Amino acid sequence: VDASVKQGARAIILMTTSGRTARLIAKWRPTCPILAVTRYEQIARQLHLHRGVHPMFFPKPKPGEEYPWSKDVDDRFLWAMEKGKRLNVLKTGDTVVGVHGWQRGSGHTNTVHIP
Repeated sequence: VDASVKQGARAIILMTTSGRTARLIAKWRPTCPILAVTRYEQIARQLHLHRGVHPMFFPKPKPGEEYPWSKDVDDRFLWAMEKGKRLNVLKTGDTVVGVHGWQRGSGHTNTVHIP
């Protein structure tokens, strides 16, 4: 949240499996919206209950082990940015803060990315 304020970010985009990352960030009440990308419809529905969180259901299935995990994360970030533009949350050239984990699955969120 501090990085989003210092960078003047228009949104925080995060990847979540369980929704925990989105809930933890929402607890700090950032000034910008939180775009939470998940592959699970139930998690997306639950995230509607948290202040400032805009859940985004990513419809593509998980790729196989042969597909690089980092490429999958990049694909989801690009998808979220495009969807954010269509929803008028983001514009071309806006600064965003990305939050994701260092490996697949729940409980590994430890990376903040400012493109």
